[in-house]
Amino acid sequence: VDTGRVASSWVEVECARKGVPVDSPAAGEEWFIGPLVTVRHLRLLRDTLTAIARRGGPDLPGVHTLADGSVAVRVFPTDPYDRLLFMGVTGETWLQPGIDVADARAAAGGLYRQGGSRPAGLGVVLGAGNTSCIPACDVLWQLFGENRVVVLKLSPLSTALAPILESAFGALVEGGFLRIVQGGAAQAQHLVEHRLVDAVHLTGGAATYDA
Repeated sequence: VDTGRVASSWVEVECARKGVPVDSPAAGEEWFIGPLVTVRHLRLLRDTLTAIARRGGPDLPGVHTLADGSVAVRVFPTDPYDRLLFMGVTGETWLQPGIDVADARAAAGGLYRQGGSRPAGLGVVLGAGNTSCIPACDVLWQLFGENRVVVLKLSPLSTALAPILESAFGALVEGGFLRIVQGGAAQAQHLVEHRLVDAVHLTGGAATYDA
């Protein structure tokens, strides 16, 4: 709900940054690669957590064994909208050899079926500056996929997006699970090397990764 409320402001900020008229057809791309992808991510996350709460595990459609004996899990498409928008496109996660179908089903959603497992520490997300949904989705993965609290350092290109994301993820910020900070290379280095940081998640160029 919070993300939907700030969607228009989100798009306006990104259009202004890229010099795109907000009332032009080109603005549609900013809607898609910003709030729409983020809201879809949140919906899928909600559906997964709801399935775990109701049935003890997430839905795993299309689990099957490959020719080499390893297991693959169909992860895309997830609904009729995906099938229409991405006709003919499918996606699978191939599991490590030695993991059978029973193992896959038993492990899926295990983080939420262990009776309150301890948090896995503090994660730093170095947000990408080219596509505005990426920092948001990276944060959600660290929070709900890796069970970490998160510091998101936005790219210097995305500083105007900070208050938008703080509003979109207001419940997480208010709960102390997420902090959004700004800065350049010096601030990124400080976070990456900080003794309290347990993991770093980044989307960026090879030079950023190497550094």
